[in-house]
Amino acid sequence: NVLSVSAENKEESKEDTFKMREFNYHSFSRSFRLPKEIEGEKIIASHENGVLSIEIPKREKAEEEKKKSITIS
Repeated sequence: NVLSVSAENKEESKEDTFKMREFNYHSFSRSFRLPKEIEGEKIIASHENGVLSIEIPKREKAEEEKKKSITIS
C-alpha cells in the first residue's frame, strides 16, 4: 500500500567547439502510504506541460454507514 513516484533528468550541454562539456543529473523520489480503501490496480497517472496528475480511486463501501440521530432533552 505504498505509491512511489520517481523521476530522472539527464542533460548534456556542448559548446560548438567541443572544448567544454557539462553533464547535469537530477533525480526525485517520493513515497506515499495509501489507506486500505484505495484500489491500487485502478490508479491512473498522466504527465502534461510539466505537471504530473495522479488519480487514486477509493473502493465503494458495500454498505454505507447509517447515520444515527440522538435527541438531547
